[in-house]
Amino acid sequence: MGWIAILLIAAGAALVVQNLLMVQITSGVSTVLITLLVNSAVGFFILLGLLLGRSGVAGLGEAVGALRYWSLLPGVLGSFVVFASISGYQRL
Repeated sequence: MGWIAILLIAAGAALVVQNLLMVQITSGVSTVLITLLVNSAVGFFILLGLLLGRSGVAGLGEAVGALRYWSLLPGVLGSFVVFASISGYQRL
């Protein structure tokens, strides 16, 4: 089995584990929005740290310079997918 197949299988398993954990977090807070915010913040800070570690402040400047209004859409869609997944898992 190639490394791409292993990566895809691991990503699928991680998605299931992520959703199960996020359902647990959601059950302890007043709204799913808190769970989504925590999820997004953790991802943001990990990626920010990786970018700064790899490219320094210049990488941050490049990222800001690359922003376009439509480039925010994947983040919106990703948040929707996570919200829908949590909602679905809560009803299982």
